[in-house]
Amino acid sequence: MLHADPSRPGWGKNSAYRHGIQGQKGDDGERIVEQYFDEHGISYTALTDRYSQATLKIDYHIGESNTPMDVKTNIFKGYLAVELHNSKGGLGWLHTSTAEVIYAVDRDYHLIYTYGMDDMKAHVAHIMSRGKKAKQAKNGAYLVWISVNTPFIKHLK
Repeated sequence: MLHADPSRPGWGKNSAYRHGIQGQKGDDGERIVEQYFDEHGISYTALTDRYSQATLKIDYHIGESNTPMDVKTNIFKGYLAVELHNSKGGLGWLHTSTAEVIYAVDRDYHLIYTYGMDDMKAHVAHIMSRGKKAKQAKNGAYLVWISVNTPFIKHLK
């Protein structure tokens, strides 16, 4: 089993190095998305530096327009986990990522969905205004679960 090792210096080569098993899950999702890009002739630049990952919270620039994109390996039983508040009590990735587009991956079935961040933010605001409550995850983060069948979410693979 992989575990993050705080004694190792530096940023590290991948998420598994920095975050253990949860990071490995993210790395697996990124590999699935890169394979999809390669199969479909989509140009991309992987952004593995600390600034892109920790400040901008993006994994790639994609296409000729270099659209900032993030991969989330967060699908369970047909629902996306959308983080509103992180485990430390701060704003979650829905509010802090500078990505314009998310590629969401179901690692078990190698499925990929995509959506625009503005669409997801508007949808979450709408459902929260109608009484939807965030649920606390085991790690302490607060999430809302969104069906992959929501109209603005596109199934790619």
